Amino acid sequence: MKKTNFKGRHIIAVCLATTALVPVVAAAEEDFELEDIVVFQSFESPEVEGYAAGKSTSATKITTSIVKTPVTVNVVTEDQMFDQGAESVAEALSYTPNVLTNYRGESTIYDETFIRGFTYAPKYLNGSQFGTAGFGQLDPFLLDRVEVVKGPNSVVFGSAIPGGVVNMSLKTPNENTGNRLVFGLGSENYKQLSADLRGDLNEDGTLKYRLAVTGWDKDLQGDDFGQRRLSLAPSISWEITPDTELQADVIYQDDPEAGQRNFFTLVGTLEPTVGGHYYDRDLVSIAPEYDQLSRETYSFGTRLRHNFANGMTFRSSLRYTEIDQFHNNVLVDQIDTVGGADDVADLGVVWIKENYEQFTFDNSVETTFSVGQSDHRFLVGLDYQRQEHRSNNRTNWVTPLQFDLSNPVFITSADNPDQYLRPDNIQQVDFEQTGLYLQDQIEIGRLNLLLGGRYDWTSTKNENLSFGGSETAKSNAFSGRIGLSYEFDNGIVPYASYSTSFQPSTDYDVNGDLLDPSEARQFEVGAKWASANDKLLLSAAYFDIEQTNIVEGDPVNGWPHRANIGTRRSKGFEFEARGQITERLDVIAGIGLIDAEMTEGQYAGFTAQRIPESNASLWLNYEFIEGLSGAFGVRYNGSSFGDYAENIVVPSYTLYDLGLNANLGLLHSNLDGIQANLAITNLTDETYVSSCVSAWDDYCWFGEGREVRFQLTYDW
Repeated sequence: MKKTNFKGRHIIAVCLATTALVPVVAAAEEDFELEDIVVFQSFESPEVEGYAAGKSTSATKITTSIVKTPVTVNVVTEDQMFDQGAESVAEALSYTPNVLTNYRGESTIYDETFIRGFTYAPKYLNGSQFGTAGFGQLDPFLLDRVEVVKGPNSVVFGSAIPGGVVNMSLKTPNENTGNRLVFGLGSENYKQLSADLRGDLNEDGTLKYRLAVTGWDKDLQGDDFGQRRLSLAPSISWEITPDTELQADVIYQDDPEAGQRNFFTLVGTLEPTVGGHYYDRDLVSIAPEYDQLSRETYSFGTRLRHNFANGMTFRSSLRYTEIDQFHNNVLVDQIDTVGGADDVADLGVVWIKENYEQFTFDNSVETTFSVGQSDHRFLVGLDYQRQEHRSNNRTNWVTPLQFDLSNPVFITSADNPDQYLRPDNIQQVDFEQTGLYLQDQIEIGRLNLLLGGRYDWTSTKNENLSFGGSETAKSNAFSGRIGLSYEFDNGIVPYASYSTSFQPSTDYDVNGDLLDPSEARQFEVGAKWASANDKLLLSAAYFDIEQTNIVEGDPVNGWPHRANIGTRRSKGFEFEARGQITERLDVIAGIGLIDAEMTEGQYAGFTAQRIPESNASLWLNYEFIEGLSGAFGVRYNGSSFGDYAENIVVPSYTLYDLGLNANLGLLHSNLDGIQANLAITNLTDETYVSSCVSAWDDYCWFGEGREVRFQLTYDW
């Protein structure tokens, strides 16, 4: 299938669909007369100053008070990402309760996220799916916030894991003004230059622009193996009329050196070899002359909103994304135990070339009306997405290459790792999903009721372009959500909700058969409170989630096969406080407890692997004097299991972070607008194992060591 066909026919289709809906809404405008109702929603939640956000669009598709939303929503603001020196979306979420990130240490090329005991949460950009849970990444400098919506969310997002989703918000034009230039230095020879520019393109301000651009590089292993990136995201907003606005953005990200996707064995990380040896914690590449991981990302999106005189609002959005990635590495396969010795690791050669294309669009109509004592915000919509993922995998895990932990020597180009690669094995997976959704937000005095339902049709086709053969599977599913909350005089809002989700599989078993789809449900009860100015938000929740037909690595037939391993039930509690305690003190505090147990299948009765039983974090930012503030953070992750037999126990660990921020303009008028920021993660340079997993073998990863980042910013 040619790329031009994919792009062309689906862009035409969405244009036709969008055009077709406009007269329907126009007809509705003529048929209904609603007096004194004005609905004007921005494309995204408002830009936030500080650590607390009062509103979000992620959980309901329309801007809604977080306190009145009967599910858990965690918002990481741009100020938090900046103060903590986050280099990735995964790092930005490291202070979010019951969210596990960077489980592979410095191997963080995909922002893989575990939420509420379930692995690999999908990523979204402005509400449209971006890449997959394990493929694709955006630089956090391009974003003004990152939101986590906990629990099953198929009503809003379609197919998804039941733990939750991550929704990223792109920096786009808004009513705020101001520009920023950033210069950064740090450990690992880190260098950064970034800019966030915005303004008006015409005199009346109806045409605005914004440009976010960043470039940085750092060493991962001396001067031999590093990481480099250039990202830019220009966007425009056009207020065509007072009631009609169009927004468009383009994203380009080039990662010529994207990092490393490493593997290390349990022996040599969590446990010593027979000779008492470990991998070097800072070891990133075993073959720095040979290893390469490069990636290019292109994305284009538009959003249209029109407000009708009768109070109706029509919204339409589309996004096209393409990701090209090449990955060739020499990686650890397993420890050689011949003769009882285990100081030597057998190596494999990985060679994967991938092209991923994704097209999404979403059309919806919102209206407000009253029935008796109840006020309604009713939403109806239709969304569609198509993914094409083509990969050529020549990986060979059985080679004579070895790495001796007692006498480590790098693999070089002279070893010619390419000679062990397998022939081309090109496969393409096409996935389509169409969803029709309805939602009603009902207010009856202090009582709020959220009702939502969705029906999806999906199609998955897997084709082997090298050896022939293809298979297509179709499925459909209904998902729903009901939530109830009540606001007391003191501002406390208790709530309860029930929601369901589904996840059609795109994986195949050892026989080439598509695995069964997964379904899930969640009960959640909790309470929220926000200060009158929305600068402090408290939330607590208890959840109970069950998912059927979990898909993981085939424990019998090994890589690359997958299998349905059974049912998992995850129960837990979480608490979060974020925002301004006093005029000088800001806080981000979180506590999470999880009991994730397999309840059906061959692992029934055992705890899910890689899921910490508890987690806690605290970040305090205090302004000592005007213009000078300091922050201290602590992150705790409890112990976890690295296998389903509960024989591999990964110890708990505690990390400390530090931040300093100074307004240099208070020292001299010539320095107006200049701030200095220092962020240090893992302050004590703690050596720890972040996680272990047992699927095709027992693998573990060291966590990241200390990182120091210093930034000078100029705002004008």
